[in-house]
Amino acid sequence: MKDERFFWGDLHPVCVLRGLLYNLWVLILAVLTAWLGVEGYHLFTYHPVYTASATVAVNVKDGTSAYTSLDLTARMAQVFASVFQSDTFREAAQCDVVASVLPETNLINVQVTAENPRESFLSLKNVLENHADLTDELFSNAELRVIRDPQVPLAPSNPVDLKPYRMRACVGAMLAASLIVSVLFLRRDTVQTPQAARHKLDGRVLGTIGHERKEKRLFVKKSRGAGRKAAALLTDPFVRYTYTEAYQDLCAALEHRMRRDGKKVLLLTGAGENEGKSSVAANLALAFSMRGRHVLLLDLDLRKPALHKIFGLRTATKNGIGQYLQAEKDAEPPLIFSEKYGISLGLTAPAAHPERLLHSEKLKKLLLAARADERFDYVLLDSPPMLLSADAEALSALSDLSVLVVRQDYTPAGIVNDCADALTQSGTDFAGFILNDFYAAVHPQQLFAVRTASSK
Repeated sequence: MKDERFFWGDLHPVCVLRGLLYNLWVLILAVLTAWLGVEGYHLFTYHPVYTASATVAVNVKDGTSAYTSLDLTARMAQVFASVFQSDTFREAAQCDVVASVLPETNLINVQVTAENPRESFLSLKNVLENHADLTDELFSNAELRVIRDPQVPLAPSNPVDLKPYRMRACVGAMLAASLIVSVLFLRRDTVQTPQAARHKLDGRVLGTIGHERKEKRLFVKKSRGAGRKAAALLTDPFVRYTYTEAYQDLCAALEHRMRRDGKKVLLLTGAGENEGKSSVAANLALAFSMRGRHVLLLDLDLRKPALHKIFGLRTATKNGIGQYLQAEKDAEPPLIFSEKYGISLGLTAPAAHPERLLHSEKLKKLLLAARADERFDYVLLDSPPMLLSADAEALSALSDLSVLVVRQDYTPAGIVNDCADALTQSGTDFAGFILNDFYAAVHPQQLFAVRTASSK
């Protein structure tokens, strides 16, 4: 029974980083949404106003120098400023006037604020041109002289600095999006570590295959027409020793199980596409061959076959297994022996009506003949993914043993367990799971050991 509890050991740093990068667009979208939200709110709520200003000086009409009577003119400036801001003057000028006296001077700064630059400029100009109608009645011995003419304002007088608001909104949106992404990531039911596989999967873990790069070359220029390699094979000179050792251990475990129970036909399948079942089947066949066993590997994924790409034998599919099963006449099965890899292969091209071919009597006879053929110690079947069709379940009824390939952080464990139950219910002996393409975890104690060793 699957354990629903959460363990921190179920998380792998590579998977976490990959999940964050995969959901980076969510964070970017959240930041852009917050940014545009601030801009939109500002656009609909902000009402700019424009202020035109001018500076006037208070002088005495009798010609007395302002420097000799600075105290008098300064007091007059205070009175003039009060007049400019009085209700009577505002009603007469039909605008809101603000006047302030520069300290210890006879200068008055006059300002008029309006909703647009032109209106504020014209209103202030009107005030300066017509103030005498009201002020002459109050001050017969004083006059105002404009020393700085009003200008049309070019920018609002009430600007809003959106930078801090944008920053807060973007940071808040990023934190909220990160929290949502983290919660959804933690709720994912995929298998990220072997520890997680032990309590999430309903069955035995037969082995763990580490991640291996497909292309490893030294000082070799790739030819223009060459396609990308489909899988890293054990026969490649640059594969890591740990990669080869993992397949050898897996091969030993399966051979022990098959010899003990008298099994010969092994079915390899996966829950979904891109689990790596074909590469596992190919390398498992090579591992058996390295142990001196004679292996027949059949590609029965008639929908999207991949073994011919993995081994680089594309021409061998012209008259392959699919075409053999479609032919009405009886003929010899199109099996080839690869001197390079030391295994027998039955390759195929995509075939029409694969479900009918995999339920055919001809396939049953082919597998019975392969099982009875003493030339082969083991027969490995590469089948289609279980979520795409019922082909794997049909093939499992013709097999002695079946295994499920589980890729790291790919298919939810609940779905994988459902596929394992389907294989068990089909009548085949379900051996367990093969963990594929797993990045090795680096534990803190390993880092400490490396640091200690390097310091010696």
